[in-house]
Amino acid sequence: MTLLNNATSGLNQASLINRMLVGAGIGLLLITLLLLSVDEPKPEWGKLWMIRPLIIVSLAGAMAG
Repeated sequence: MTLLNNATSGLNQASLINRMLVGAGIGLLLITLLLLSVDEPKPEWGKLWMIRPLIIVSLAGAMAG
């Protein structure tokens, strides 16, 4: 248990949150630009097909950050 506490004690929580928000913001911006360029999506995708890529890419950007 002390090894786990020593491993996480060196992290600055504010810095970690800041990096995660920057990564998520960059991912959200890029995927939004790509999704807005779609003129006519396939009808079988449904009306709210853009939500899944927006969520997944933002989460991936936060994890990468």
